[in-house]
Amino acid sequence: MAIAPASDWGKASVAITVSFLILAWITVLARICVRVKIKSLGLDDYLMCVGLVSDIFYSTGNDF
Repeated sequence: MAIAPASDWGKASVAITVSFLILAWITVLARICVRVKIKSLGLDDYLMCVGLVSDIFYSTGNDF
């Protein structure tokens, strides 16, 4: 297995980051939808949303 050139590492990093952000969004939205449906939103759900927002800021390179 050959090591990719340095220019391909950036593209791979972006692809992996976007993939994990999409997976995080799907997971959080699915959990929130279910918890709203059964009317049992809790502190852990709010913290999960805060974690998603902080992950978005971290992944896009923005500072708080």
